[in-house]
Amino acid sequence: KRGCLRVAGVSGDTVRVDSGVVRNSRNKKPSRFMLDSINPTDLLPEEYSPRDFMPAMVLPLPGTTLALDSLELFPFFTALSIIRQENPGSDCSLSVALEINGTAAVDYYLTDFVLYKGALNAVPDSLRYNWFFWSRLTEYLRLAYPDRMQRLVFSFSKDGSRVTAYTVRKRFLFLIADREKAGYDSRYFGPVMSSRVFGRPLAVLWSFSSGHGINLKRLGRFIP
Repeated sequence: KRGCLRVAGVSGDTVRVDSGVVRNSRNKKPSRFMLDSINPTDLLPEEYSPRDFMPAMVLPLPGTTLALDSLELFPFFTALSIIRQENPGSDCSLSVALEINGTAAVDYYLTDFVLYKGALNAVPDSLRYNWFFWSRLTEYLRLAYPDRMQRLVFSFSKDGSRVTAYTVRKRFLFLIADREKAGYDSRYFGPVMSSRVFGRPLAVLWSFSSGHGINLKRLGRFIP
């Protein structure tokens, strides 16, 4: 499907979200662009949205090498998003293991975690590549085992070979939905290749808000 989102950052920029406000290292106001497609992924429940607080991330320039083994959770999943987009024909897989007090918890089963119930090694792709899902799971495990050391260990493979470092080839954009408080954008699925942009809207021909009807203030409004 296609979408119209705001570009909040380009390769080389640092983007973060603080108290619901999107901040760019160049203080650039987000502008709208049309995307040719967005990977369909189930939305997380609103109460677990990362829209209000997101760690600062640097959109890598082409030629930047990402060392996956040394990345924190959010930049790690940002790197996975980049790799998967640059290699659409590759067989990519992400495996996850849980260690408790240094011992692997084989066939760990989640029974009362609000975002997912089932075997840890069977998490669906709609959640498997979502950084915020794992962030919430990390917090859940900390509360579930307050007297034990627990750690999620991730291993990413491409075409059967484990990837520990990857050099970025393309330029990427950080996208923010028009409805910042409820939209689905790069805060969930990561940066998007700039080549997927196919146009830029010029004016609003129709605007309708659920529960509020037609938004007359936006009709015919030109987009800067």
